[in-house]
Amino acid sequence: MNKWLIISLILLASAIALLATAISTGDGEIILILIFPVILAYGPIAAGGSICLFVGIITLFFALASHNIKGEEYFPIKDILTQQPTVRDKKFGGVVMLGPVPIAFGSDRKIATIMVIIGLSIFFAIILLSIIVSI
Repeated sequence: MNKWLIISLILLASAIALLATAISTGDGEIILILIFPVILAYGPIAAGGSICLFVGIITLFFALASHNIKGEEYFPIKDILTQQPTVRDKKFGGVVMLGPVPIAFGSDRKIATIMVIIGLSIFFAIILLSIIVSI
């Protein structure tokens, strides 16, 4: 296992412990803005937890990004040179919900149509649930 990955996991675990301690002692609080959790830090314990969280996320990013840049260990040159090129037909699609409005996309017409159906079903489920909750 990569030493930077271990360091980042230790930093993230200590950030969680420090922030939980700060919140339980009243030196911090958690609020929701829209759907995003926001941690408000007031004391030195919460500040240490915030710093550990920031450094842990940065370290985790670099540990995972450098994991594939190892040269022959991960990309042996003999396998690349002897490998026959293959062409695969990959199909993909997705739905992005902006509020209740679905935006569908796909690699071909069939997948895009399926994504539109899924997006509209999610849209109508949101409308139906909001009507049920308001009654």
